[in-house]
Amino acid sequence: MRAYVITFIAALVLGVFGGVARAFDADALAVVSDAIGWLYPSDGLWRGVIYGLEPPLVAVIAAGSEIGEASPFYALAPPPLGFVVWAALWIVGALALAAWSLERREI
Repeated sequence: MRAYVITFIAALVLGVFGGVARAFDADALAVVSDAIGWLYPSDGLWRGVIYGLEPPLVAVIAAGSEIGEASPFYALAPPPLGFVVWAALWIVGALALAAWSLERREI
């Protein structure tokens, strides 16, 4: 169980590194960050929550700087619909796997 939590948090941190990589034009790290972001959608979900919670003025101010995309505290755009659908399916799959795993245990 700890490995799943650690992997989920590592994906969140790697998403932040991916934003920094895009700001500094480090394409290799950005590609790895995007790939991991699709496997574990924690960073994309976090950015979706931030986009929904931040006032519009913050997004306008952050859009004028390079730090806007690199920061985990700003989201310049909502996550794409395809990502949201994938994240929902991922969560349903993870819950189904957990239910199947618990069903097989003796209590």
